[in-house]
Amino acid sequence: LFFCFFLISGSLAVEYTWDTRCRSRDAEGAFLICGTLYVVYNTRYGGRSTIQCLYDIHDIIHSDESPVMFFPKRYTSHSSIHYHPGDKQLYAWDDGYQTIYKVETRRNEQVT
Repeated sequence: LFFCFFLISGSLAVEYTWDTRCRSRDAEGAFLICGTLYVVYNTRYGGRSTIQCLYDIHDIIHSDESPVMFFPKRYTSHSSIHYHPGDKQLYAWDDGYQTIYKVETRRNEQVT
């Protein structure tokens, strides 16, 4: 299972921890966007990976409510994936090659 930690800058002390239901087996990477952990898994089919598990620390988004998202890849598997909020892109390393994915986000308006 994946664990998510919130660290205090400067001291790097753990302030919060979350135990997710996302399995670590077959996971090739994970990244955070706006408090949601996205876990990317290998597939049996060559050339793509999928996000099959989400964990939202605010409990707004749930894995069973989200569509399956595919990542095309050119080589074998992602060794790391990081989101940069400044340019809204995912930076991934795929078998030693950098792959950049553009991400479009929008505000989730909650109905109360």
